[in-house]
This record gives sequence, structure tokens and C-alpha cells, in this order.
Amino acid sequence: MHPSSNNTSRVYSSEFSILIFGLLLSFVSMPKFNLGAISTNFRWRKELINYYSSLRLNIGDRFYNNVVTGINGWIIFTGEGSISDYQNVDLFKPGRLAKLQNKLDQLNKELSSKGVTLLVVIPPNKSTVYPQYMPEQIPVIGEKSRLDQFLEYMKQNGDTFVLDLRPTLLDASRNQDVYYKVDSHWNDVGAFYGYMEIMQRL
Repeated sequence: MHPSSNNTSRVYSSEFSILIFGLLLSFVSMPKFNLGAISTNFRWRKELINYYSSLRLNIGDRFYNNVVTGINGWIIFTGEGSISDYQNVDLFKPGRLAKLQNKLDQLNKELSSKGVTLLVVIPPNKSTVYPQYMPEQIPVIGEKSRLDQFLEYMKQNGDTFVLDLRPTLLDASRNQDVYYKVDSHWNDVGAFYGYMEIMQRL
């Protein structure tokens, strides 16, 4: 084994020992030891969580609860089927598309009778706008996304206009960030470009 590997192992071993020692010390110093309060009320809880997360990151762990650390430290949300959406592996069934189209067209008809314009806007997932920051272990598999499916179906069969913000945000992202690096939402710049596109279409 390379000498640097031994040194790294010793560093992480000592760091882990310090982490455990600090945790035990916080329990002992509690006025009243309450087992039910361990997960939320012990001393240095926030610092220990941050330290533990940093330790995992430093030893190469990239997958956490509902998030994955991508390239250059970009955090990608993985919950609510967003990874399946990114990989294009869970497409809509034709019946589901028909139901969506019928419901939207009914709503559009009702609103139109009242002089209201319906514009359906779907903000794209962060991973769609920034695929270059996704880990290589999570590749795009399918050629067509659910949003592609939905837009094509509505264009061919529906009366309701659906605005696709992907081209606008992709173009803007070439010059400045339109999503937060460590959050799943678009930032003020992304929201501004989305607003401008919505107003132009309206």
C-alpha cells in the first residue's frame, strides 16, 4: 500500500474517533439523559452533522438522502422520481397523456369563457439544464423525456398552450447560473428569464 494511503487512513481514523468522543461527551454532559432527545437536542448536534457530512464527502461518498453531489460540488435532487426523469426511463402511458390533455383542455375552455388566458408552465429540473454536472454513474438512457412526450402530445391533440422553458434557461445558463449550486430551485436570474418568457407568450 502507498504510504500516503496509510496516512490518509490514520487521519480519517483519528477524525472518526474525535467525532465519537464528542458525541459521547455531549450525552454525559446532559442535565438529564433522555433517550428520546438524543436525535434532536444533544449538544453540538449541528456541528457533528456538518462534520460527518464533510467526512463522507472527503472519503468519496457522493450519494445522500434525496441528493447526490455532482461535478464541481453541484448538488442534485434525486427524490420524487427526478432521476428517472433525467434518465428518461419512466415515460407516460398513452392513457395518462390523454387524461392530462382532457383535464387541461376542460380547464382552458372554462377559463376562456370567463376571459382568462391559461398558460401551462413547467420549470425544468436542474439536472435538465445542467447535465454536465451530473455524475457519470447516472447517464441519460432514453432518447425522449416525459416532458418531450407531453409537449408533443399536447401540440398534436390539445388546445391548451404549454410553455417549454428549457431552451430559454439552457441559453441563459451559458453565461450565468440560473439555478442554485446547492439547491434544486432556480435562482433570481433563472426566475427572471422564466418571467420574461412567460410575459412574452402572454
